[in-house]
Amino acid sequence: MNFKDLNKIIVMGESNQFNGVTLELFKKVKDGIKSHRICNVYGKNGTGKTTISKAISIKSNESTAKFDNFEGIELVQEENHRVYVYNEEFIDGSIKINSAGIKTIVMFGKQKDLDDKIIMLKEEQKIKLKELEQKNQELVKYNDEKNLLSPLKYQKQISNILKDKDGWANRDKDIKGNVRATTIPNNICTDIANIKEENTREQALRGKFDTLLGIYNKIDDKSTEITTELIKLNSFEMLHEEIEQLLRKKIDEPELTGRENKILTKIQDEGIKFYEDVKLEFSSIRDDICPYCLQKVSISYKEELIKSINNLLNEEVERHKD
Repeated sequence: MNFKDLNKIIVMGESNQFNGVTLELFKKVKDGIKSHRICNVYGKNGTGKTTISKAISIKSNESTAKFDNFEGIELVQEENHRVYVYNEEFIDGSIKINSAGIKTIVMFGKQKDLDDKIIMLKEEQKIKLKELEQKNQELVKYNDEKNLLSPLKYQKQISNILKDKDGWANRDKDIKGNVRATTIPNNICTDIANIKEENTREQALRGKFDTLLGIYNKIDDKSTEITTELIKLNSFEMLHEEIEQLLRKKIDEPELTGRENKILTKIQDEGIKFYEDVKLEFSSIRDDICPYCLQKVSISYKEELIKSINNLLNEEVERHKD
């Protein structure tokens, strides 16, 4: 929009009393040589000045404004960002006055936004501080061993049961042969909570424990005579002799042809699986086509290759290794 050509503003909006009202703000003087560029619109409170200003600033949902030039042609609003409106809405949204006697402070734009944000954060802080106070009051209850809500109350009860004469600490002392009762670990409550619930009654479990502890103490007692007869293992001597014979046995290394030496090198580098497959394939196929390279091979070639592989895959060696 070229503001130097602006002549009139037409206010539109079906929901307000200014729908279709034309405000001819600027007039040409002496056949368009120049025009007035200052215009004052005034009126009493409630006559609609704010409604018109909202329409001009394009910030109202109820009314809009159309800008025409001197020829009655609507100007394209490409420079809306150059339209500034100073009304009550602008004052409320962009200006703040903190009145404190002679120390009155006026804030504009971003300063006001920041101050509004500070006020909002202070309100949130009040809410959070109130919540913190409530949490601290609850924490006092949880830290009081005498309060029914406190985990410390029940941890102390568990600890006292474990330290009892017939409790875990003394039973653990008896198992380990210590002089003093075992110290209760810090994580004992968590360990107890994770134990799978037993269907057996406590009396039965205690009886089972006492029986096993009695057996354990007898085993640990150096003065207890072992009456069970030991079984003599006669098979070890025979097994020992057989192992010695196998270890002493020497298997002669076969004399290898040039091809067998090449196959042996391949086996050492790449493993034996491929040549076991080759032996199986060449032993079973009836035609004269190699299944790997698809070249024609003679029966004698297959037989020689199988023989070479057999020399390397010595069954006697494999049996001896097993």
